[in-house]
Amino acid sequence: MTERPISSDERGLAGRLALTRLATRASMIFERGWPLLLPLAVVAGLFLSVSWLGLFQRLPDLARIGLLILFSISALAALFALRLFRIPSAAEVDRRIEAANELLHSPVQVQTDRPSGADSLFSQALWREHQKRMAERLSDLGADRPRTSVPDYDRWGLRAVVGLLFVTAFAFSFGPFGGRISDGFVASAARDSVPPRIDAWVTPPSYTGKPPLFLTADVNQAAQVFSVPEGSDVSLRVTGGTGEETLSYADANGNDRAIEPVAPKGATPAAAQPGSPAGLKVRQFSGKLNTNGTLRLKSGEDDLGHWAFAIIPDKPPTIRFVGEPKRAVNGAIELNYQIDDDYGAASAKAVLELSEPPPANAHPLYGPPDMPLTLPRRGGKANAAKTTKDLTEHVWAGSTIKLTLTATDDAGHTATSETKTLVMPERPFSNPLARAVIEQRRLLALDANAKPRVLDLMDAITLRPEDTFDNMSHYLAIMSARSRLKLAENDDQLRNEVAYLWEIALGIEEGNLSAAERRLRQAQQALQDAIKNGASDEELEKAMKELREAMNQFLQEFAQRAQQNPNAPQMQQNGRELRQSDINRMMDEIENLAKSGDRDRAQQLLSELQDSEMRQQMDKLGEIMR
Repeated sequence: MTERPISSDERGLAGRLALTRLATRASMIFERGWPLLLPLAVVAGLFLSVSWLGLFQRLPDLARIGLLILFSISALAALFALRLFRIPSAAEVDRRIEAANELLHSPVQVQTDRPSGADSLFSQALWREHQKRMAERLSDLGADRPRTSVPDYDRWGLRAVVGLLFVTAFAFSFGPFGGRISDGFVASAARDSVPPRIDAWVTPPSYTGKPPLFLTADVNQAAQVFSVPEGSDVSLRVTGGTGEETLSYADANGNDRAIEPVAPKGATPAAAQPGSPAGLKVRQFSGKLNTNGTLRLKSGEDDLGHWAFAIIPDKPPTIRFVGEPKRAVNGAIELNYQIDDDYGAASAKAVLELSEPPPANAHPLYGPPDMPLTLPRRGGKANAAKTTKDLTEHVWAGSTIKLTLTATDDAGHTATSETKTLVMPERPFSNPLARAVIEQRRLLALDANAKPRVLDLMDAITLRPEDTFDNMSHYLAIMSARSRLKLAENDDQLRNEVAYLWEIALGIEEGNLSAAERRLRQAQQALQDAIKNGASDEELEKAMKELREAMNQFLQEFAQRAQQNPNAPQMQQNGRELRQSDINRMMDEIENLAKSGDRDRAQQLLSELQDSEMRQQMDKLGEIMR
């Protein structure tokens, strides 16, 4: 039996019927499922509303956990009701369509049913005719809308209240006091942590003159590598956060070094500091940067920031002589030299040693003289400098010495120059008796074991005083020195005796002028040391006062000697006569420069005062008087 071809009308009816069945099935699924899902939706809406309103943030942990348990039990109970859900069958869908369209004799079901009993050509034709007639009733077929029957269970409309609360809470969550969905699952301690603010900076050593480098500044955000001087201090401060942040430094070889936090006084490293806003936790780190590497800040496994550094090494200084050491016009030793360093030397000195060391059994009372060197101005174009120091009073004066210059920078690197051999300048004594006293002084100072020999020499000098001494005060001074030497029992007393012999020799040689000149030199040296060491204004005023008094005393002595010798030259500087007012003006300028901060210029001017033509004329006057 061949199948009957399907007409276009039948195909259109089948399409409309399929769409109607699909829509009706969806409506039936919704009306069966919605009443079962509504309790779960109410529980979820209440949970979201509580979270967005920020209630979880304000509850203690115990209440928060209890509320979470209540929501969890309610959600499980709502899910348990879903076991009653059933998918509508095809017959139920057809009956729903027929009921919704008020169709009698099941015209929809007829389209898919088959006749029972024996199948014959007559029964098939009869059944098709029946389906055709029933199909004519389906021309205006429509789907039914869902009927959830929810109002029968919620007569007061409480579901609307939950919906209104949900919408209000969602809008409130965008405000400054709104909460988040995750608040219910976060403990109070973790929730109270503030997103950390990170401040990091590098402070180069002060001697480099480099300004601090702020790593977290906006202008440095794009920098890949920061070049900083060796020995720089890196500091990092974390404000807020969990208080458990860690900082480490990994060098180029991969060696990781932890940088420990710096604890404020009386508090733990992560404790809240009074100066921090709202009592936030502040964690501060500090360390040195000496090798290339990467600084990394972490909180647990989270990387909060990292910075790479290229270290600029501190080069050692160099020092060398410029010309040969020489004797200045005033008898002082004059050194010209040059010091080179990338940031300027921190200190320099001249190291002196005797060319011929004393015998092994000798007991010297004095070591080598201390001679610090003047440093070139930091950042200046010229690195040459000059130092002049009067060492004629030292017991090594007149001896052959080895002289070496050393310079040290702020990083601790030290450099030495070549070694020069020279005779250490000494003060000339023309008086034979003064020369004899100086010789005894030298013997005693270089070897305390020579005390008996010095006593014998003093006895020889004083054996016939009427033939040796023109001034009996000199005889009494030497006898006093002999008595003091004989009673001296320790090195301090012997050193006092050496100083006393020097005073006696000066008194024999030049009388009171030597004391005035010595005071002037001491005052000049004291002022020079005060300027070099950064003394306060009060200390500078005190040193200047002593220099003025010493200068006035010296000029008085100078004037008296000049009156006694009409051929004595006048004090001059740069070819012109130097008056008292010129000297006072020069000292006023030195004091003003030192107080104003230009201490390098003040030292230079003081050196000019010491090395001026006035000093040359003083030496000439001394030679004429001798």
